[in-house]
Amino acid sequence: MLELNFQNNQEKVGYILKLRKDGKAILKIKKITGLPLSLVKKVLIVEGKENLKLSPRVSSNLLARGEILAQFGEWYHKFSNELSTNSTTKLEHLKGKAIKTFFKILDELPKSPSYKHLNKILPVFIFSFLRANTIDVSISLLQNLSGMDRHKCFQALKRINGTFP
Repeated sequence: MLELNFQNNQEKVGYILKLRKDGKAILKIKKITGLPLSLVKKVLIVEGKENLKLSPRVSSNLLARGEILAQFGEWYHKFSNELSTNSTTKLEHLKGKAIKTFFKILDELPKSPSYKHLNKILPVFIFSFLRANTIDVSISLLQNLSGMDRHKCFQALKRINGTFP
């Protein structure tokens, strides 16, 4: 590792943050400082979250994943509150499995506008997932929670079930 004339780690961190504030790309900062890319990223994430500007492609994927997890949690909570099951632990256990399955399915879904709206995809996926795992969920609950009419619910179910494992 190339050592710069830094007295301590705090100076390294300050220099990385200064370069980022000056608009330098992460790879450029790596070249200037001679530090590993993973270290530069960690410094920017831990010390200067507001200074971390990833490329639009990378940041959209990371932000999208966080947003998806947040929305997934909200929708799953709505379904679990409405269901009259005695086993809330079973629902919580299924939540982790549901998240993993959803991200697998999300990668397989076609890149069309109808799949971009999470508010349409998530309730249908959660409905299908719970039904597949022997939780009794009615189509009327899906309609009430999602706000879609019966026809749109069945269309969405048809699309999701084509990629459902």
